[in-house]
Amino acid sequence: MTSEPKDPTAALRAIVSELEIRLRQVSSDARLRASQKDKIVAGLEAELGTVRNRLKSREARNRRLVRRMNELEQKLLRVRDSLPGRLGRPLLRGTLELPPPVRAAPPPQRPSPADARTAAVVVPSTRETGEVQTTATFAPVLENKLWGGFSSSAIADLIALRDSPLAASVEVAYAAWALARWYDAADDPQRAYENLVICRLAARNLPNTSPVVRGGTLFEAKYLAQSSRASLARELLEKAIATAPDDLSLELAMANTFVESVELEDGGDVKRLAWINRIYEGAGVLPIEKIDPDQPLGMGNITASRRTAAPIFPTDPLVSVIVPAFNAVETISFAVGSLLRQTWQNLEVIVVDDCSTDGTADIVDEIASRDERVACIRLRRNEGVNRARNHGLEATTGDFITVHDADDWDHPQKIELHLQQMLSNPHLVGNLSLWARVSPDLQFCWSYRANPTFIEQNGSSLFLSRSSVEKLGYWMPDRDSGDTEYLMRARKLGRVDLLPSRVPLAFGLHRPTSLTQAKTNHVRTIHFGPRREYREAASHWHATLEDEQALHVPRDAVMPFPVPWSLLETGEEGQIELDLLVVMDFNLGAGAYNSTVNYVRAAVAAGLKVGIFHWRRYDLDVTAGPHREVRQLAHDRQVRVIVAGETVKATTAIIGYPSILNHRIDRFPEVSVKHLVVIINQMAERLTNQREREYDPGTVRENLKSLFGTEGTWVPISALVRDLMKADDRYPLPLDDVWTPLIDTISWCRGELRWRGTDRPRPVIGRHGRDHPNKWPSSPEAIRAAYAAERPCDVRLLGGADHALDIIGEAPSNWRVFSYGSMDVRKFLEELDFFVHFHHEDYVEEFGRAIIEAMAVGCVAVLPKHFEAIFGDAAIYADADHVWATCECLWGDENRYLAQAAAGRAFVLSNCAYAEFPRRLDRLAQLSRPELSFQPDQTRSGGRGWT
Repeated sequence: MTSEPKDPTAALRAIVSELEIRLRQVSSDARLRASQKDKIVAGLEAELGTVRNRLKSREARNRRLVRRMNELEQKLLRVRDSLPGRLGRPLLRGTLELPPPVRAAPPPQRPSPADARTAAVVVPSTRETGEVQTTATFAPVLENKLWGGFSSSAIADLIALRDSPLAASVEVAYAAWALARWYDAADDPQRAYENLVICRLAARNLPNTSPVVRGGTLFEAKYLAQSSRASLARELLEKAIATAPDDLSLELAMANTFVESVELEDGGDVKRLAWINRIYEGAGVLPIEKIDPDQPLGMGNITASRRTAAPIFPTDPLVSVIVPAFNAVETISFAVGSLLRQTWQNLEVIVVDDCSTDGTADIVDEIASRDERVACIRLRRNEGVNRARNHGLEATTGDFITVHDADDWDHPQKIELHLQQMLSNPHLVGNLSLWARVSPDLQFCWSYRANPTFIEQNGSSLFLSRSSVEKLGYWMPDRDSGDTEYLMRARKLGRVDLLPSRVPLAFGLHRPTSLTQAKTNHVRTIHFGPRREYREAASHWHATLEDEQALHVPRDAVMPFPVPWSLLETGEEGQIELDLLVVMDFNLGAGAYNSTVNYVRAAVAAGLKVGIFHWRRYDLDVTAGPHREVRQLAHDRQVRVIVAGETVKATTAIIGYPSILNHRIDRFPEVSVKHLVVIINQMAERLTNQREREYDPGTVRENLKSLFGTEGTWVPISALVRDLMKADDRYPLPLDDVWTPLIDTISWCRGELRWRGTDRPRPVIGRHGRDHPNKWPSSPEAIRAAYAAERPCDVRLLGGADHALDIIGEAPSNWRVFSYGSMDVRKFLEELDFFVHFHHEDYVEEFGRAIIEAMAVGCVAVLPKHFEAIFGDAAIYADADHVWATCECLWGDENRYLAQAAAGRAFVLSNCAYAEFPRRLDRLAQLSRPELSFQPDQTRSGGRGWT
């Protein structure tokens, strides 16, 4: 078996990286004599120059190749556009073969203008044109997937992008930057640094303002300093500061390089303070200094240079500072001390001890005995940070209110600067300032992943007027997302400004044991997991609030929106018991989504306890949450949203869309289930010629067994799907029962059946469906015939018809086209007399949800014979040439028309009502034997057997 050829460009880049690393190692090796070092360095530099020239030559060749491919692609596009769509697309698709590094992954898909947001992005078709591209397009999307629950797939795709000779340099740089951030967060410094070197080389032509350049410099300096190469880190930072003097984070990074400077008499603290204070002095803010000059620099040993505090006058506004604290004996002294050293002295500092067991409250009491501005409230039980804040809020008397964490340090001018802006702008609801995260020894760092800056907005700095707090009320009774929600609520109330000062006015202590670093609710779960779910649920609630009064949260309120257990005030975690768990991409559109949501609604109507898990399709925008209607079901507590990392016991679990299982998702809930059902509403390939693959059944089966311990029972949505599955040995043997998609028959079938031959001069024929090439016949003759072009009838098409018009040319005079989503579907269908649905002859149309909706409202469905195995006598079947004759005949016979309409509705009532769902679950329970272990059936490749 031969191995895949390596990409020469990537190999040369790797050699360059290795030589650069060796060169730095030799240059900083104090064990070598000067003559030895000079000789080795000269040899390495010569070799490095040779390899760089080879790399430059190959990259130039790649650019020439890309330009040639661009020219060819443009020619092909012009040729394609001059041909009918069906002929042009394969021409373009088959000619532009990509090199092996790109071909290894699925080819890129061109997004349609209407759906560019959710285009598949696996390996880009970006071409360099000689101009420097400064903004990455594909790598940021892949990075969203990396942190959004698909790390294994995204890592592979980012590596493919990084190593692709056809990718723009900015894409290569961003891909390497994204990988470096991930590997660093995963505590893999070697691979992180390798990617940082690639990032720097690829980003050399990018502007200094590029996040990749800024972040890569900070990141690489960190690794150099931590590996005892601080001098190299300083050299790197000096060059960066010279070209970007306004980047304050570079100066903080320079301070970091002196943390372990044992060669300096003072251990580097003087140099560190000098670099830190460059940012404060440049902003006109007091520089910081040690409290005790004889002690090392650290969070507990800093203040600002002395400045006489202004005396307190009776008319001065009082500022209340709430400090929740739990087991903070190591930090509470410097946290409260930084408040008492504020230049604004008219304060009350209310520390709420959340039932600490380490003597935190005793320390606060001792501080309070020396300063009457400090008070300590002791809670008898641990209630969580937000309830602690609420206790403190009740005790405040100030004109302005803010909070402070028990392990944070505030610059002495922070409150003064906040107050100045609020007094100058009385229309403000509140304001915020910046902060930086630091280690206990005052090294600047990031929370959980590297960023282009150390200085960020501080959500805990929210500073509010008393009147704003009275309107907003209390913090939510959750454990650790209260800052986020309260700020969201404040912004809903009015304007919250960021202080103009660009310097950090607080330092937040970064420790692996802190609340935001706890495994279950780690801050990274804002991308995928409990914190993201919290924010989406809170945003949905905020969107439902109609007036200012609704923003007010009373004391000890019940959560107004559902949140994961791990974020509740009790922190209670345990097994979630459900009757039904539904796993689905709840942000899809059209058939599979609607059918799955109707299973959810049917289960709720049957009184079942339902949970949903949102598993986004990997090739779409993974940052998109569930649709609003699904979110409303959760908000109304009709369903429970299950998040990554939770434990679930369910009687039945339904996979609503097999395509989502093409890619494994991170931290899938630990699920124990009796009956696992996989709804096959789509075959693996969209076309009968095995093209346009949607998923690999083998991959889906393996992923199911890995996640659930079984591949489950695969259920077809129609007899056609069942027959196709039985003929395809990639599928397990399907359930004989067909699970026809459901519909709310109470609302859809409410109208009387009617024949409107006496009310309107001619019939109305219509169609509702996506405007996709597969949803239309391939020939102009078939389209015109099937959709009654220029016949004595009205034709209404909901969903667009651009593809059809591209094929037939001029729009028929009796056609009216409505864009997708432009009107209510039910109202549209109720105005039709006949529903016609003819698709591409090579397309596998598994069911056709729009058809049952049309029959439910009383339309007569006229379909190709393809659907006869699905709907039987419920519809009329004809080829395209006989559609109009069929409609004309029925239109002229009221009795026949009404009889056919009744047959269609009867099919819907018998097969598609919500009441059918619990009966299906009962039959499934009788057929299944969940206590038996799964073993592959040796008599059928890919089949299923039970023992």
